[in-house]
Amino acid sequence: MLIQGDLVGGDKYMISFGRSETPAQMHRLSPLLLEPARVAFAPPQAMGKLQADFEARNTSLVQAPAGHGRTTLAIRLLLEAAHDTIYVLDPAVDLAQLADAIEVERRQPDGRFRGAGLILEPEAAMIVSGRQLRNLDHLLMEAKARLVIIVGPDTRLADEEALDHRLPAFDPPTHRAIVESHLRWRLGYRAEQVLEQDGMGPAIDDLVPRLPRRRAATFAELVQRATEDGKTNITLVRDRMARRNADDFTIWLDGFTDREDICFAIALAVLDGLPHETVTETGRLLLSKLDTTKSKPTDVGRAGHRDRLDEFRACLREVYTRGSFGRTVVHAIEYSERTYPRRVIQHFWGRSGLTEAITAWLLELASAKEQPERVRIRAATALGLLSIQNFDYLHHRMFAPWARDEDDLRREAVANALRVPATTASTAANVVRLVEEWHGGVRGNTRTRATAARAYGVSLASTNPTWLIDRLGRLAVVDRHEVRTSVGHSLSDLAGRADCRLAGPVLSALCGWLPNYRREPAAQRAFLEAARSLIAEMGDDDRGAPELWPVLLVLADGDHRLRGRLRLLWANALQSWTFGDQAAAALTDWAVMAEKNQTMRRAFIYLVGAVYQQDERMRHTVRHLVEQWQSPDHLQALTRTATAVKGYLDRLETDATNMEQT
Repeated sequence: MLIQGDLVGGDKYMISFGRSETPAQMHRLSPLLLEPARVAFAPPQAMGKLQADFEARNTSLVQAPAGHGRTTLAIRLLLEAAHDTIYVLDPAVDLAQLADAIEVERRQPDGRFRGAGLILEPEAAMIVSGRQLRNLDHLLMEAKARLVIIVGPDTRLADEEALDHRLPAFDPPTHRAIVESHLRWRLGYRAEQVLEQDGMGPAIDDLVPRLPRRRAATFAELVQRATEDGKTNITLVRDRMARRNADDFTIWLDGFTDREDICFAIALAVLDGLPHETVTETGRLLLSKLDTTKSKPTDVGRAGHRDRLDEFRACLREVYTRGSFGRTVVHAIEYSERTYPRRVIQHFWGRSGLTEAITAWLLELASAKEQPERVRIRAATALGLLSIQNFDYLHHRMFAPWARDEDDLRREAVANALRVPATTASTAANVVRLVEEWHGGVRGNTRTRATAARAYGVSLASTNPTWLIDRLGRLAVVDRHEVRTSVGHSLSDLAGRADCRLAGPVLSALCGWLPNYRREPAAQRAFLEAARSLIAEMGDDDRGAPELWPVLLVLADGDHRLRGRLRLLWANALQSWTFGDQAAAALTDWAVMAEKNQTMRRAFIYLVGAVYQQDERMRHTVRHLVEQWQSPDHLQALTRTATAVKGYLDRLETDATNMEQT
């Protein structure tokens, strides 16, 4: 059984627009919308300007995102202009046909358009032209009627003339303002007492701001129903609002019947906040797994068209992102409600016929070399979310076989997936037991230990850092490339977590490992991984480009103890037979960044000077490296950095000589 409803009430007229053989409907606006707009309207800040511009013409265009209260605003503007009779036009109405209908009705002595207010929210594909609006404006003026056309921000305007009819942009009223205005309408003088009741403020803040603004009015209605003698049962309001939200969510998702729509909704849930193009492309991959017959042309791009974002309760926003070549601006797409991604994934995964396809799609994304790292991480995280519902199923499909896989991307995916169950009370113990079995269980091997090492740095990273470093230290003695690489990555990740608060303990542990020949290679690898990968943006330069600093250098510049550990680790790595060349390359990368930044260059030369003073062998190594930086054949122009470092080293030598002579 399908229950449908519209925003209208009373009589419904069938009017033949122009030459159309199919009549379209014009409905009297429902009192359920008219009365709140009349007595409980929460105006936007620019209401005065909006009203003045609205009264200057008979055809107005409201262009705003869904959820901004644009329909209520249109009703209020018509009421303020003394149009008490308001009709809602069928969304399929063509503007040219509407003009013909108004012309016919205008000639009738009892024409329904005369003195009326009209609201049209056209289909998304409509293109609005200034010529059409001008013609409508003339006809409506003679009929003493007004028309408000409501469109989304991505609706195309055909020409500049259409801008003359567009009302100014406006910031919608706050959710709290809507709740308060509706409570005053419903409860009268008791509204203030209810609003001041203990717990009401937090309830509004918790339940309302994340919802569409129309639901703020629903919240006020639920408060009224739960209020007796000026006292509101807030627990009852919370329960009813939660049930209402859950029912609304289910009805919304069950409305997606086309596979293209379902695939786009799922892809958006997994990649929420990533570029629109990325979401669409991965949605196509899912569609290919669902539609194996290819019986008809399908395209997720059509489902994810920007004109349809309102249907998916999604929005676009410009965000800065830093990729391999620096910072850039992308159009990210995301759900308007922060709980939607998790709930959408769980909803569709539980549908019959979708579980296997979604799982296979996520597994493919999580380990695909051609996918960006952030897509692989998101896919693995989604698999981790699903493991909360059925841990044994994901253990069988992914965790157990991939932990033993030779592909390091699959082992990495396991670590990323386990982050979610590791922070969920019902499954956290399962994750710890699983990782410990991989670490030292009787069925453990080199690859499971490599997976365990990544799990300590990713899956269990929020647990006791002392325990994590100890476990990684025990794995550091395993003389296998996969394990030592994983230990290095995890220690680097831990050093960069939580505003780098663990950088000190991690570097201290690495220094303690250096005298142990079995742990030394892992310590060197971990240090170089952190030196290369931990990069921070420290403001912008004169051209607006971000200034990049190595995080370890930033921390060492303000902490002399950390500077001492950094000196020891650099000296050890530069003298290593295994990692010496990698260390020289990493230090050169720091020199390249210092070349562009005088402040960083000063911190860098002090660090190099400290490393230089480690011992005689280190002095020779550093001098040789600086000579390479000064060479005209060096691939990077490091003139300023090399000159500054050489000058500082010369001063250190002079000072040392003077001290010996005295």
